[in-house]
Amino acid sequence: MDPNTITESKPEKSALDKPKSAPRAVPSPIPPTAVSAGPSNVAITNTQQQRASKYSQLGALIEEMGKDIRPTYTGNRNCQERLKRSVAHARLLARECLAELEKNK
Repeated sequence: MDPNTITESKPEKSALDKPKSAPRAVPSPIPPTAVSAGPSNVAITNTQQQRASKYSQLGALIEEMGKDIRPTYTGNRNCQERLKRSVAHARLLARECLAELEKNK
């Protein structure tokens, strides 16, 4: 074989080359309710959707925070700042969720 000759070779596939599966949707903690012809049911459904929205936002935020923890340990300043902002936002969402629970007691 001539050292000046270029031959093409196919790279071997590894486990890292596999396409990642799409993230699964997180089910809502509050099941959807049937809306009948009455404004009170619509108001209740909207309130439940808002509450579920806050809980799902909090869950998604906590999941995102998990991605910044390891880079923060390695000294990544951007991840540190993003984690600080996320913690502050999570505290606000948690307070809103607790206030909603107290209001509905």
